[in-house]
Amino acid sequence: MKRLEITSDYSNVDWDEVIPVLMSYAYVLVGASNQRMARSREELAYDFAVDAITKYLDEPEKFDPSRNPDLIKYLKYNILRQLISNAKKKASNVNEVVQGDDESEKFDSEIVDDLFAEEFELDEAIDVASVVVKIEQEIEDDEELYEIFVGRYCYESKRGEICKDLKISTDEYDNRIRRLRRLSRKILDSVK
Repeated sequence: MKRLEITSDYSNVDWDEVIPVLMSYAYVLVGASNQRMARSREELAYDFAVDAITKYLDEPEKFDPSRNPDLIKYLKYNILRQLISNAKKKASNVNEVVQGDDESEKFDSEIVDDLFAEEFELDEAIDVASVVVKIEQEIEDDEELYEIFVGRYCYESKRGEICKDLKISTDEYDNRIRRLRRLSRKILDSVK
């Protein structure tokens, strides 16, 4: 599984190849920190991917290939992250209280307290998303670790599925996942 890069011919991009890459990254960033967003995580991942492409196509001059020639990185780290961050900050997403189907259902104080606590956990979830982004940036040039990361974190695949997809032994998987965990711990320790 080779990471998609677009480093030239920017006006001739096959967007059908780009959308799944952006969707998987958006899926990770959306996370499960917000009830409304988590319920429609897959649809949101698609919408954010398309929005990122649209924003780029509306203002292609903002992309500066001299800084980093990879258009995929620009779409992910500059546009997509900003779109999702803005969506998470919207008051309608942060303060939403979901009422059940039964309109007469009353909220007791314990439920209200739980919802209040969830709102304050948003900062922690954003921190988690930023750590995930740091890990991905750190391993993006290490194809072996990147494949494991995408399989485990983005697609939530099991060990056997990843071994089959990558055509590697379980011992090779174990070695790669250990390396990924060591690197992840080092990044986590640096942000504490």
